[in-house]
Amino acid sequence: MSVYGGVEAGGTKIVCAIGSGPDKLETEISFATTTPQETITRIIAFFREYQQREQLSAVGIGSFGPIDLDPRHPSSVRSQTHRNQAGRTRNFLGGFVAP
Repeated sequence: MSVYGGVEAGGTKIVCAIGSGPDKLETEISFATTTPQETITRIIAFFREYQQREQLSAVGIGSFGPIDLDPRHPSSVRSQTHRNQAGRTRNFLGGFVAP
């Protein structure tokens, strides 16, 4: 059975979950959105810990602001806005991309 990860990235709270479907969650955490570096580090740590036991098939990410997914753009995979720091960009998805 395939297992997936999900991230809901809100302006005040982050929710991370792992499961085989919306009604079959194995684990879920929630924590306050802080600095981009601290928040992304916590998200990645959550999924890395799980992957020591079992491989995830994919991770889906829902974000509070627009994300530029066009790889031709210099701001690609960067969150364009943040409620607490409007107008600044941050590399939100870069930490999830495999080297």
